[in-house]
Amino acid sequence: MSEWRTARVSELAAPGGLVGGPFGSSLVGTDYSPTGVPVIRGVNLSTRSRYIGNEFVFVPPEKVERALSRNLARPGDVIFTQRGTLGQVAIVPSTDHEMYVVSQSQMRLRVDTAKTTPEFVYYSFCLPRIVDLINSRAIATGVPHINLGILGEIAIAVPPIDIQNAITSVLTAVDDKIAANNKLAQRGRQLGRALLIDVIGGATSAQRVDDLQRQSMLAFGDGYRTKRSELGQPGLGILRVADIGDGTVDAAAIDFVSSQYRAAIGQKTSRPNDVIVSTKGTVGRVAIIPEEMPESVYSPQVCYFRVSRGSPVTPAYLWFWFQSDRFISQAALLKSQTDMADYINLSDIGSLTIDIPGPDDVGLLGALDSLLALFIQAHGESRSLAAIRDTLLPRLMSGEIRVREAEKAVEEAL
Repeated sequence: MSEWRTARVSELAAPGGLVGGPFGSSLVGTDYSPTGVPVIRGVNLSTRSRYIGNEFVFVPPEKVERALSRNLARPGDVIFTQRGTLGQVAIVPSTDHEMYVVSQSQMRLRVDTAKTTPEFVYYSFCLPRIVDLINSRAIATGVPHINLGILGEIAIAVPPIDIQNAITSVLTAVDDKIAANNKLAQRGRQLGRALLIDVIGGATSAQRVDDLQRQSMLAFGDGYRTKRSELGQPGLGILRVADIGDGTVDAAAIDFVSSQYRAAIGQKTSRPNDVIVSTKGTVGRVAIIPEEMPESVYSPQVCYFRVSRGSPVTPAYLWFWFQSDRFISQAALLKSQTDMADYINLSDIGSLTIDIPGPDDVGLLGALDSLLALFIQAHGESRSLAAIRDTLLPRLMSGEIRVREAEKAVEEAL
């Protein structure tokens, strides 16, 4: 730790390396074009990736040369959000474009490589205490924001370059594996969606959800309306819409229904392989309940679907079907029936028409099962690795844990 020092961002920047986006009138929506130099906006920064990504908008090269040459970013630069979701940070990758334009809501740091690395700065700004510091120093007038002065004054702990490289090699190994898992999971979902089209094409019929329930092929229902007086522990965690992630349940419960009300809750608790769909606000968020998840209480804005033995549909089929255009088009008509927030009631759910696989689709249904299992496994491994990374991050970035100890923990996890 004696080799570590504290340095402000401005001290770690290369000459002229800390710049902001253009003035508002220099870059407006009418400047965008189908091709050209990509613009880095808030949507291109993500808490799930250390690199900028997603869909870019572009500006013509001549516009860049004429008015935006001072606002360029290149591979290896670190990008920070200036206004919007403060605390976002990402690195410009070396694989896509030679240069980018920084939007009005972002700032760019080009580091002095004799003092630090882009990866070390990135991980420093992933620390919760640094994110909290940024938000505490935000200018509250209008939309909360920071500026180059505030960013430049933020200080981080900096060891010698060789230690920085060793630290980031551990963290990037974990993040690279998470990225590979996420890519595998998304590929599995894409293949499943393609197979679903084949199943739907061979469907022998289509039935309403409430008809399937009457035939004891499928049970469905909404969640339990918990009274404040019923909250308490020991009890069952409440699963809310916000807990439904990208295909799986992503958050742990923060509120609980006391166990003494278990009988009143009835069937409105989670079971492994339940497919759940959000019915209010962001309608259509889909997840499946994993085997290892503790029993939870569904909130009223969550609808569950429970496949019965002998049903012509499987949980995997439903999981893919609720992400298909077949469901999305029906939901779009139903959720727009009021002027209030998007909402689908239980009667609406019962009226949904689901394509029923035919007897020749057994093989395709089995493939959907396998692809969903692949998605769940990859996603679950990513969550475990993310927990390890988040535990190691503050300890590595403060020198509390030696790199060799962290490497051992990562090797065991990988």
